[in-house]
Amino acid sequence: MKYWLIRKTLESIFPATDELPGIAEADLEAFLTQFHKEAPPVMRVALFGAAAAYNVSTPLTVGLPVPAALLPERLGDLHAQRAACHKVYVLRQIVLLLKTIGGMCWGADSEIRTQLGLEPYAPDPGTWRES
Repeated sequence: MKYWLIRKTLESIFPATDELPGIAEADLEAFLTQFHKEAPPVMRVALFGAAAAYNVSTPLTVGLPVPAALLPERLGDLHAQRAACHKVYVLRQIVLLLKTIGGMCWGADSEIRTQLGLEPYAPDPGTWRES
């Protein structure tokens, strides 16, 4: 629950399809907990700021003053699509940041990697954390 806004935002950008699971099926909560512990403060602020900006940008994309996290699925998909291609550069960059960070979680999930024909990652040895 601690990362509700970020989780809902990433779930709307990485939905499940008939072919692949969405980010909700990956261990998003564990990823966000680890990200919060290990990422530099500027990245943590950037992730939260991007999620907040994405959620309040719905008037620019779907014409409704409703946070993206509360939109019905069809409008949420439309918002994600339009935000990624919007004429306002900053909005496109917000989506890029969210996709980059969310992609680190989604693309590392062993089930998703298997479905993409990739070998699962080995467990993180955490060796850099010891120094």
